[in-house]
Amino acid sequence: AVMLPAAALICVNLYHLKSIERNKGLEAAIHRDFQQMLAISEKQINHKAYTIVEELRDSFPSPRADKEQKVGKLDRLLSQHPAVAHVFLFDADTGFILRSQPGQMSEWYFDDEHHRLEKSFNGWLSYEGKTVLESVRKKSRPVMWYGQRTKRDGRYTYMTTALFPLPHVPKDRVVLGGAAFDPEYLRRTFFPDMLESLIAHKLAEEGANRLAMVVYPAESEGDGAGSVLTGVYGITPFAASAGWTDGKPEVSRNLSEAFEGLALGIKFQGTSVAAL
Repeated sequence: AVMLPAAALICVNLYHLKSIERNKGLEAAIHRDFQQMLAISEKQINHKAYTIVEELRDSFPSPRADKEQKVGKLDRLLSQHPAVAHVFLFDADTGFILRSQPGQMSEWYFDDEHHRLEKSFNGWLSYEGKTVLESVRKKSRPVMWYGQRTKRDGRYTYMTTALFPLPHVPKDRVVLGGAAFDPEYLRRTFFPDMLESLIAHKLAEEGANRLAMVVYPAESEGDGAGSVLTGVYGITPFAASAGWTDGKPEVSRNLSEAFEGLALGIKFQGTSVAAL
């Protein structure tokens, strides 16, 4: 066997340690960059959701209209915005009106969802509508979000509902509008478009390796339904960008505001940070 001098062994070991330190430093820097991108991405995703809701809000019927006029205007809003599954108007003086996409009402799971929303939101706002309204009015963008799992055709999916005050309503009136995004719109259109746009912007600014991003259900501790969604061997994407493959993201971030209950993840396409 070839015996290296002690000094040579020390040099080899020092080189190896410095190499490890450089690799760890590179990995930490990439993770910090990923974390920053996810934080910026969350803001842009929320901004897009708020913008959609603010446009919808302006099309809501006046609480001064009669019930037939309210129903007609809510139905027109649904026909003009297929991305919205349900809309409702709560008025403490006149009651609760919920309208849902008529083309989906023949599906048993959608009809069941309609009745669950009617029962839960009508019951909640009948008791706490004034408190909710006061809380929403204090926000810089007066919208309250309610994210939830829902079942469609026997499988779990995700839906978020926005609650908001209507413009030109006297402050002593307890009136709230609501709109629930269709899960299939979120899964097939909203998130894929947002993720591709975010990645394209990042590449245009900095170039480098191509990225892949994913949105998936954030699993809370002891949450059995969450385990069904996230799976045993990684994650089950709710929506993903082109280039996303099996496995877990390098860095992830739980979303808040518009999409509480979901997480956003990022990694390189075709390689890992450790392999760079």
